Amino acid sequence: MIDLVLLASGADELRIVHAFATELPDRVRVVRRCAELTEALAAVSAGVADAVLVDCDVDGLDRSSVAQLMAGGTAVIGLDGGTRRAPADLGITWGIDPAADVEQMYSTILEAVAGADDADAWTTDEPVDEPRGRIITVWGPAGAPGRSTIAANIAGELARAGRRTILVDADTDAPCQSQLLGVVDEVPGLVTAARLATSSQLTADALHRIVPEIEPNLRLLSGIGVPSRWAEVEPSALTAVLAALAREADAVVVDIAAGLEDDDALADSLISCRDGAAISALAEADEVIGVCAADPVSITRFVREVGPLQAITSAPVHVIINGTDRAAPESQLQAAIAQRFTPAGITTVPRDPLVMRRALWDGALLAEAAPRSAVRRALQRAAEAAVERIDQHWRQAAAVPA
Repeated sequence: MIDLVLLASGADELRIVHAFATELPDRVRVVRRCAELTEALAAVSAGVADAVLVDCDVDGLDRSSVAQLMAGGTAVIGLDGGTRRAPADLGITWGIDPAADVEQMYSTILEAVAGADDADAWTTDEPVDEPRGRIITVWGPAGAPGRSTIAANIAGELARAGRRTILVDADTDAPCQSQLLGVVDEVPGLVTAARLATSSQLTADALHRIVPEIEPNLRLLSGIGVPSRWAEVEPSALTAVLAALAREADAVVVDIAAGLEDDDALADSLISCRDGAAISALAEADEVIGVCAADPVSITRFVREVGPLQAITSAPVHVIINGTDRAAPESQLQAAIAQRFTPAGITTVPRDPLVMRRALWDGALLAEAAPRSAVRRALQRAAEAAVERIDQHWRQAAAVPA
């Protein structure tokens, strides 16, 4: 027996309820007939439904609310009567013509319920075989190990190597990429992109308007501006944004905050948690650059977070140990990391506070502010390795038959 929540109107609602009650009473039970979206959300939150059958033209229905309906594993099926919006516009995989016979409706609902665990309200309308760029998420533990600086300069080096690169400031605690790069942005780019994704308006043209080119081959999606706006970037919205960006670039480099806590209580209440953006960016990553400072505190924090990190993503982790000096041999630092897990690679970046401060005050990348510095050369080597992986990614994509 499938318990169904119905959010439809007029003749469609009456016909569907009557059809299931008279023709399939032992297979489908309509447990809620909702007049508004809030009623459907409440029913799903209460756990009374296996599936929701919803009119795609209902007021307030967008990708965000579809993601909320799906949050507990509930299947969502859109009534597709050829009106204003189709299910795909909202990221809904399954659609039913309201005029379809009851057996066809039941078959689609059954298929949706069976596939609900794999459903994604933000990627189902993306062509499966469409080539996309590589998503590189830059993460590190609390304590300012240099995540944002590493992310900006890796992105800059990829761009200088001729790869179309988009840098995303998805740090919901302390966004700073605009300041690092000397970019004055009036509008928080990530908030705008998330809003467009939620309303199914995140087109290539819209992206180009909010993701300016700051130097050849390098574009920037600026952060949320004020940290208190973190709730305006829902995790599922960020997933959609990253997917859209990856279709426009060879590489998308994502700078995220340290926290990896997925608050189940908040998830159950359909409220986003502050770490949701970081978790979403890691879940979508093709590879992770893990940054820790070259000191015992940062390394300890890093290795303690490896478990939660690997629970979120199976992507390879390339470690950068930032700020090495004579106080500890590089081999000792690398051994401290490697004894707890096996990274895909480890790069060490020497400490040079004068060079870093000069670049910060200039609002410039190291390639411009200190092109011959040891710090820049170390990051350039890390980027060269990433370029090889990007090129391999595109070679593999090209080899797949159309």
